[in-house]
Order: sequence, then C-alpha cells, then structure tokens
Amino acid sequence: MRALLPVKKSTRVPFGNRNLWQNRPEALGESTCRTTGYAELDCVLPGAGWPTGAVTEIHMQRNDIGELQLILPVTANLTQSQRQVYLIAPPYLPNETALSDSGVKMSSLSILNDGNLEKQLDFVKLAILNPQCGAIVWWLDQNNEKLDEKNIQYIHQVAKDRHISILLFRASRAAPCEQSTLRLHITRQEGRTQIRVLKRQGGGFPEPVSLELYKNLLQRKRQRQMPDLLKDFSMDEVSYQSLIRTH
Repeated sequence: MRALLPVKKSTRVPFGNRNLWQNRPEALGESTCRTTGYAELDCVLPGAGWPTGAVTEIHMQRNDIGELQLILPVTANLTQSQRQVYLIAPPYLPNETALSDSGVKMSSLSILNDGNLEKQLDFVKLAILNPQCGAIVWWLDQNNEKLDEKNIQYIHQVAKDRHISILLFRASRAAPCEQSTLRLHITRQEGRTQIRVLKRQGGGFPEPVSLELYKNLLQRKRQRQMPDLLKDFSMDEVSYQSLIRTH
C-alpha cells in the first residue's frame, strides 16, 4: 500500500494490451457498472453495481458505519485486475493485513492521508490521469469544507472519459452533488448497515437494503480459503473496527 501517488509516465504498455492506454470502456473489456459484491444491493442499482465513468455519493449517518466493508469487494476486484484504487482522506488508516487477507492487492492501493481539501483535490486530479486508475474513494465534508461543483464536474468528465468509478463518502448534512449519477444514504441499525437509494438512473425509490457486512465479508473470505479476518484482533471485535486502526 502506497501513501503517496506513484503516477509514472511511461511508454511501456502493460500486459501487452495497447488498448489499455486508450481509456475506452470497450478496450478495457469493462461494462458500465462494477458489481458491489452484495447481491441484495446490486438488485436495486441500475446496471447491477457501482456505475463507472460516474460520480456516486454515499451519505453517511457517521463515519465508521461499514463504508470500508461496503467498497471492499470492488476494491479487491479492481486491484486484482491491475487497476489502481485511491483512498482519499479516510477517517482511519486501513489495516493492511485485513485488507490483503480479504483479496485486496496492496501494491495497487494508494492512500492520501491529508485533511487539507486543496491537497486532496490536487491529488485526485493527478490520480484520475493515471491510465491504470480504476476508482477514487473520497471521504469529504470532514472539516466542513465544500468542494465546488466546477471541480466535481471536471472530475466527473475525466472519469467518464477514462471509465473510472468515483465514490464520494459524504456527511448526511452535506448538500447533494448535482453531478452524481447515484446517491445512497447509509445508517447503522441493530448491528446491520441500512442502505437507502436517494437517486438513481431511471428514478424510483426501492425498499432499503439491509446488509450484515461483516458476516458477508467473512463468508467471502472462507470461500477464498483465506485465514480468519480476525487473526490480529480480539474475537469479540466484530464491527468496523476489525478493518481499521486508529492513528
């Protein structure tokens, strides 16, 4: 896992596939959506997954509500496919061992741990120009700073051209982003993560989806015949804290 963005200029074409440098969805062999890894959630999302080339807003009741588990399957899938995933200003430092054991290829994961919005924006603008960028996961609104629509519009346009998923974690109080294609709201109730669709292509408001994210994560790990996720933690700790560590 890299703490700083290693965007390299190179004329060498990776894996012998020259189309990778064209940034076209058909060249990359990808659809317009990427599965979330949760069948119940895919069922209520147009295209059955996270939209690519688009901005998704995920408004949260609070941090540490299961958002890291929510994006873990797509992060694992992208990094295993040699696509770079960037985590921007997460509230906690992800636990490398837990992420790796859950299928994330750490060499394809980069993190910017900086609370300055201007630096975050500069980082994102550089990251989306990386031909191997697959997703930007960005925790906004932590310091009551607002990212203006012009910058979001620019990021959206580049993401659209390059088939990148932009996932913005927002505070519940944050004003909606006009550029978002998909908008969700997540809360925590009785140990489960509740997900409501606030905006989606085609309209409509489906019933909320209830996910037991930690249990689902363990089931996927067992199917992969991997060590228990909690090997570095107390067996009584079965919440979001099992995937993160504080500063």
